Amino acid sequence: MSLNVQSQSQETKTILKCTKCGYTEERQFQPGDFVMKIVDKTCPKDGTPLIIWGIYTVKQEQKAK
Repeated sequence: MSLNVQSQSQETKTILKCTKCGYTEERQFQPGDFVMKIVDKTCPKDGTPLIIWGIYTVKQEQKAK
């Protein structure tokens, strides 16, 4: 009899948003990220600095043999 063991890995994402036009972008979480932080990137539509709008974690299941 074999056992199927499942382990989970996590991936943390950061959502960047332009407060002027609503443009959003997703990127990998970087150390030092926190909600409402102004980042060193501007909106490609209007040039407004982007802020961190949200941070979340995605769990991915992996099957081990």
